[in-house]
Amino acid sequence: MTAMSMRGAALYRRLAADVGALGLSTGSAAPRSVTEAQLDGLPGAAQRYLRFMGAVGRPADWSFLAHVTGKFRMRPGVPWMRCEAWQYNNAPSVARLFHMRIVAAGVLPMTGRDAYASGRGRLLATLAGRVTVADSAGPETDLSELVTYLNDAVFWAPSMLLVPAVRWAPVDDHSFEVTLSDSGHQVTARVFVDERGAPVNFSTEDRWADLPGGLVRMRWSTPVRGWAQVNGRWQPSRGAAIWHMPDGPFCYAIFRFASGDVSYNVPPAELGAPPGRPDTTKGQGPLARTVAWPAVLRCAGRTARLLARRRIHLPRGHVGMRLRFADGTSARVYRETVVDTAPPRRPCILVVGFRLRAVRGSLGHALFRWESLFNTPLFAGFPGLISKLWMASDKHGVYRGLYEWDGPDQADYYARCLWRVLELVCVPGTIHYQVLPGRSRGELLGQRHEPGGAGPADAAAWWQVTGRA
Repeated sequence: MTAMSMRGAALYRRLAADVGALGLSTGSAAPRSVTEAQLDGLPGAAQRYLRFMGAVGRPADWSFLAHVTGKFRMRPGVPWMRCEAWQYNNAPSVARLFHMRIVAAGVLPMTGRDAYASGRGRLLATLAGRVTVADSAGPETDLSELVTYLNDAVFWAPSMLLVPAVRWAPVDDHSFEVTLSDSGHQVTARVFVDERGAPVNFSTEDRWADLPGGLVRMRWSTPVRGWAQVNGRWQPSRGAAIWHMPDGPFCYAIFRFASGDVSYNVPPAELGAPPGRPDTTKGQGPLARTVAWPAVLRCAGRTARLLARRRIHLPRGHVGMRLRFADGTSARVYRETVVDTAPPRRPCILVVGFRLRAVRGSLGHALFRWESLFNTPLFAGFPGLISKLWMASDKHGVYRGLYEWDGPDQADYYARCLWRVLELVCVPGTIHYQVLPGRSRGELLGQRHEPGGAGPADAAAWWQVTGRA
C-alpha cells in the first residue's frame, strides 16, 4: 500500500475495528483457479472482460482491501473537497465496508461510513464526529449498498462474481448485464467494455440518491479510465461516480487509485495496522527461547533436506541492485536465496533490520557478508519462505533482509524466532522487523520514484522501500 497521512491511518483503524466487530467469514486458504470452463455460456462481452481482467488461470479472489484518494462534493455548484477512503469487501459474507474522510470548507472533518452486511445496508455521515448529516437505512439503502458491492467486484475482483448468486445476460458486443442476489435482494447493472474487454463504465437503476426531499431512485454510473497492470493485474487509475439527474448528470466523486493500493484475499483477522504505515509495536518482540530455539533447530533439519533435493538456489539476477528506503538510506543486494515452492496463496513481504556488534571497517563487513552464507540453515527451512534478498549495511551500519513469504502469520513467527539468534550478535535495541500483508517482491522492486520524490526522510520508515537507487 502507498503511504498515507496520520488521519488516513486513523481511518484505517476504524475500518479494521468495524470489520473485526462483524465477524466476517474467511475464504479458502487454497482457492481454486478460475478455468475456461467457467466462462462457457457467458455472454461474449463478459468472456472478453474476464479474460482481459486476468481472472482465468488465477485463484479466485474472495476479499480485497483498498485505499483510495480523490475529491468529493455534496451537490452541484459547490466546491470540491479532498477525500481519502479505506474499504474492505468480503465475498463469503457478501459484505462491504467503506470509510471515508473529507474536510468540509477546508476546516471541518466529515466522516462517512457505507456498509452492507448480513443483507442490510446503512449510510452514516457525521460532521466533526458529533453532528449527523446523513443517516440512511431501509430497503432502498439495502439495494443501494448491495449494487455498490457489485460495482466494486466488477472493477477490482471479477472472480468474486463467478458464483451461483450471480447471473449474466448478453446485451451487445460491448456490454452485458450482471445480476446479484443476496438475502432476498436482487440488483442488476450493465457493464460496458472496450475492444480489449476492459470495463469502461458501470450503470445501474438500482440505487437511490439521498436528496432533500428524500430517497429517489436514479441511474448511477461509475466510468473508469487509465487501465494499467499492477503486480500482474489490470487496475484502473481513475474513476468517477455520477448521478444522472433529470436536469443533467452530476459527478459527485472522483477517485484516484495508485499502484499497490489494493490487496487481495486479506483475512478479516489480518486487518491490524495499515499496510502503508504498520504498527511499530504490535508483534515487535521475540518469542520465548523455549519456543524459538527448537523452531530454529527444526528449520536447520528442513534446510538440509531442501539442499539435498536441490530446492534452494542462489540466483544472481538481483545481486548488485541498490534499493532506497524511506529513512533516506540505500543498501545493495549482495546475495539472493530462492526456495522452490508453490506460488504463494497469501503473499507478504517481511523486512528485518539490525546492527551488528564488533563488526568494524570494510574488512569486517566483507567477512560478515562472506560468512553469512553459512546462516542459510537458520531461515531457509521455515515454512512459507519464498525468497530472501540479503542487503549490505547502509550508511548507519544497518543490515536488512527483504523476504518474500507465504502467510503473514508465518513470516511473523519466523521473525520472532530469528530475534533470538540475532540478539547474540547485535547491538541491543537495534533489531526490528515489519510484515507487509498482500505485498509481493515484484511489486516493491517495480516501484519507480524520482530521486528526492519520496518525501522527507523518516527514520521510523527504515523498512519502506521507495524504489531502486
